[in-house]
Order: sequence, then C-alpha cells, then structure tokens
Amino acid sequence: MQAFLNGCLNFIRREHTGDALRNTFATFVPGFAIVILGGDRNVAIATSVGALLSSLTDLPGIRADKLQSAGWCIPFFFVSAFLTEVVLINPWALTLWLTVAAFACGMLFSLGTRIANVGVLTLILICFTIGLQPDGAFDCSLYIACGALWYFLISIVQSYILPHRSLYYAMKESYSGMATLLRAKADFYGKDIPVVDIYRKISKLHVIVSEQQEHVRSLLLREENLLKSDNSKGRQLLQHAYRVIDLYELLTAIDHDYDHIRQSLDAESSLSPIRKIITLTAELIDALHLPLTKYHKKEQILEASIRLHLAELEQSADTHKSEPGKILKATIRNINEIIEKILSLKALEVIQSLPEPEESVFDYTKFIPEVSIRWSTIRAQLIFKSPVFRFSVRLAMLFGLSAAFGFLIVQAKYSYWLLLTIVIVARPTYAITQRRNYQRIIGTILGLMISMVVLLLLGNKAVLLSIVVVSLFGFFLFNRPNYLVSVLFVTVAVLVSLLTFEGASLELFSSRAVFTLLGTLLALLGWFAIPVRQSKGISGLKDAVVESNTAYFETIKSYLEADQVDLFGIRLDRKKAHISLAAFSEAFHQLQTEPGKKKTDFDRLFDFQALAYRTNSLLIGLSLMIGKSRSIPDFQHSQDRILHLESLLMELKRIAGDHSSAQVS
Repeated sequence: MQAFLNGCLNFIRREHTGDALRNTFATFVPGFAIVILGGDRNVAIATSVGALLSSLTDLPGIRADKLQSAGWCIPFFFVSAFLTEVVLINPWALTLWLTVAAFACGMLFSLGTRIANVGVLTLILICFTIGLQPDGAFDCSLYIACGALWYFLISIVQSYILPHRSLYYAMKESYSGMATLLRAKADFYGKDIPVVDIYRKISKLHVIVSEQQEHVRSLLLREENLLKSDNSKGRQLLQHAYRVIDLYELLTAIDHDYDHIRQSLDAESSLSPIRKIITLTAELIDALHLPLTKYHKKEQILEASIRLHLAELEQSADTHKSEPGKILKATIRNINEIIEKILSLKALEVIQSLPEPEESVFDYTKFIPEVSIRWSTIRAQLIFKSPVFRFSVRLAMLFGLSAAFGFLIVQAKYSYWLLLTIVIVARPTYAITQRRNYQRIIGTILGLMISMVVLLLLGNKAVLLSIVVVSLFGFFLFNRPNYLVSVLFVTVAVLVSLLTFEGASLELFSSRAVFTLLGTLLALLGWFAIPVRQSKGISGLKDAVVESNTAYFETIKSYLEADQVDLFGIRLDRKKAHISLAAFSEAFHQLQTEPGKKKTDFDRLFDFQALAYRTNSLLIGLSLMIGKSRSIPDFQHSQDRILHLESLLMELKRIAGDHSSAQVS
C-alpha cells in the first residue's frame, strides 16, 4: 500500500500535473468569464476551444520553444478555422479542403515533433470547427485565435517566472529512468535469467533513458543565457546536467562481459551481494529527486547499507583467485564511482559559487540535434519513398474518403468524429497506430459507460459542469503519461458537456461509439494501403550503430595514451553511439509488431542488438580508463580490452553486413 501511495505522489509531482492545472485554468476561465459577463455562448465556446487545443501544442521546453509554438499555432488556427467555415456550406468543397489540409499538416512531420504537433492539432481544430457549425466565419476564427493567444500569454509569462522549470523536471525524470535501468542491470548478476533476455529488456529501457538524457541536453544547451560565463546559476545547472549524463555513462559501463562474470563468480558469495548493492544504489539514485532534508535521511540509511555490503565484498575479493578477484575489484571500483557521482549531484544544490569550468570554450551546440525549419526541408521529403510523404498521402486519402462518406453519403450530425478519430490515432508506423487504436477504443468504451452512469444519476447542470471541468483536468493530466486514461476522461468531458447543452440522445452515444470504431479501422487499413515499414530502414540503422561505435572506439583508443584529452569529443562520440543504438532499438521494437514479421529473422536481429549493447558498454568501460593510472598492469589490461573490442566490432560489422540477417528472401 505504501509503495502505491509513493507511486501516486511521484506521479503528481511530475511536470504534467502543473501543466494540467495551467491548461484547465486557461481553457475554462475565458469561457466562464464571457458567459458571466453576458456574452454569447458560442463566443465562449470558440475562445475556450482555441485555448484548449493550443495548450496541447505546447510541449515541455524552453521559452523559445513556446514562442515558436505560438508563432505557428495562432496563424494556423485562424486560417484553418476560417477556411473551414467558408467551405462548410458546400460538402464537395469541404471534402476537397479536408484532403488538402490533411496532406499539408502531414508534411509538417518533417519539421520535428513540435511543429508536427501543431499540424495534428490544426486538423483537430478543423474537426471541432465542423462540429461547432459557426454562423460567422471571420468572427469565430478570430475568437479561436484569441483563445490561443490567451493561452500562450499565460504559458510565456510562466516561462519568465519559472525559466528552468522544464529542465528541473527533466533531470528528475532522468533520475527515475536511470534507477529503473540500474535495477534491470542487477539481473545480470544472477544466473536465473539468460543474459540475452536481459539485454532485450534493457534495450527498451535504453530507448527511454536515452530520450530523457537527450531532453536534458536540449533544454539546457539551447538556453543561451545559461551558457554565459557570468551566469553562476547557468554554470551550476550545466555541471549538474553533465554529472547526470556522466552518471548514466557509469551505469552503462562494464569492464568484463556478463557471461564471463557469471562463469567466474560464485552465485552466493559474490553475485548475490553485488545484486543487492546495485539494487540499493538504484534506490539512492531514485532519491535524488527528493528535497534535501528528506534525501539526506534516506541517503544516510542507504549509503551505510551499501558501504557495509561493499566491505564484505572487498573481503571476498581479497580471498579470491586472480581472475575472480580482478572482476570483483573492478565491480567495486565502478560502484564506488557511481556512489561518488550520486553524492556530488546532490552536493551541487547547496554550493553557492562554482569556478569557471575549463570546458566553457567548447561549442555546446554540437550536442544539440539540428532541426531545420525551412521550406527546403519539406521539399526534400516530396518523394514517395519518404516516410513523411507516404504518411501525408495516406492521411489525405483517409480524410478525403471519410469526408465523402460522412458529409456526402450518410450526412450524420456527428460524422466529424470519424475525422477526429483518424487524425488522433493514425501515425506513420504500424506499431504506434495500433497502440493508439487500442487506447482509443478501450478509453472510449470506458468513457461511454461512465457518461451513461452520470446521465442516469445526475441532472443538476452545475454538478455536470463540475464533472466536465474535472474530466478535462484528468485528460490534461494523463495525456502524455497514459493516453488510454486521457481518452476516458475526454470522452466523459465531451459527452457530459453535450448532454448538458443538447440533452440526452441515443444518437450521441451511438455516434461516438460507431465513428470511433470506424475511424480506428480506417486508420489501420490506411497503413496497409500505404505502409511505412520499419524493415525498409533497419539495415541503415544497423550500419549507423556499427559506424558510431567504431568511431567511438577509435576516439577512445587515440586518447588512452595521449597527454591532451578532449573530454567533450569523447562525450560527443558517446552520445552519437547511444543515439544510434536507441534509434535501432526503437525501430526493431516496432518492426516486431508489423504484419509480415515471419519474413524477418528476429533471432539474428536480437543477436545484433545484444552484441551492440555489450560492445557499447565495454567501450564506455574502456573510456573510463582515460587519464587514469598508466602502470604496466593497467596498460596490459587496456591492450587486452582493445583487442577484445576490435573482435566484437568486427563481429558486429559482419552481422550488420549480412543482408539476409533481417529478411528471408
């Protein structure tokens, strides 16, 4: 029970809770204010819709991101709403406009996640506009744009008051991710789970943690004011963020293969204590998000327990023979370095002044992924082999067919829900489309059931409006962490609000159910008609893994005996290796769900993935030797590891070069 309560508290303390409160406030305040002041209800609805949908375009980021979202969102919303209202009277013109709009918004996926999100929400706004059936085209568009402007004013003011809010939350998220990763790695120090199965589990976690680390870098390094030499707070945050990233490096590093470790060490006297220490260390990382007073209490207990187990392990290492003793001492050394890094992270919070870092002359922009927001970027994707272009054509086809069915054939009142479902669930890849289909269907069914209960038990308008407010807050709260639950809440919010103003009707419930199911079916069939297959790009991703890890290896090797060491160059190559490995793992996970997967040799791809993670971890372990002792035993050990890594990289290249490893002809 206590673990459940702690999980709930941790969930509430995350960034999306504050965002949900802000978004709910921004959505309802203008609408309520207009109605209370005697304004038109349609004006209130249009303004609130503009605020609601614009809040969904505002992903976590720095102030410049919010300004960029506002710069795209407000004009897009105004123009798309206006054009939709103009063609509403002509079903043929409306169908053509929906087809063109779907293609154009689909192509925005080539400009990165933030702009793609604006495109998706623009299509959703078009669907909402059809449902609103406004009287005045210009007036309604203006009210929607005003709602969007109102929301972004709140969001941008918040970014001035709390400029580093997203960065703090991103670092806290990274603590949780690293703790989960370390707990999974503890399974390597047991003989009950095959090593290859643990690598498969860790590959999924690696994708998440790698994204979290990239998010931290992106938030920090794009804030130019933080990187100025006279900004002490910026230097503190910079050091904090890089210690977080270096901690991730330590957690990933190994000195010996896990198969070799299992063969060399006894399960009871060595492996079990190591596993216990790693689990305790994961708890220590998880505690980093706590306030200082609570952290210090937990730290004292955990560190004392870890030190006690380490002392016992050190005694065991002294009694072991040469090879097991070496492995134990290397493991103890790595654990001590991890603990030292954890303690230094929390110590930064109480340091008032920091010396100017020597790395301040480094060009940090090299660590930031480049996103080109230009017409040339879109133009380069206008070829049918481009996944973005194929998805855009598919989305346009689905919108055109759905509009023709809904507005020309059946002419149902709520047929725009069919379009709404398609734009929400349809995504380029099969795996994501299917996942969102499942979430949309289950969430809608549960939402319909709850709405029916509300309809049977409650009739007071004030109570019903309160349920709408609470449901919309729930939608915002779960929109990013759990889409299925957010669908449940938004279904309740939409149906109860319509029930309040239009009255109960069988058509309302049946339309929601039928058009949701039909939309999910069409989104799935659309993928089969114009698929974006992961199998097409998996070979290139394998090559990228080999190339990036080989480059990382060459960089490490060149610096092992160098007098001058470029730590940022090493970090940059390490980052590239991590990103390429995460990209391959993400594509491979999605590939496993695609139809026709029997043609794919998953065993060979699993072998490649496990070998890639093993090689990358050994590379990071080798990189930690840079700048350390150059005694003859250490030198010989490093040379042995270099030779071993060369053989692993050759094997990795051989598997990647085998064109039959991914598909059977």
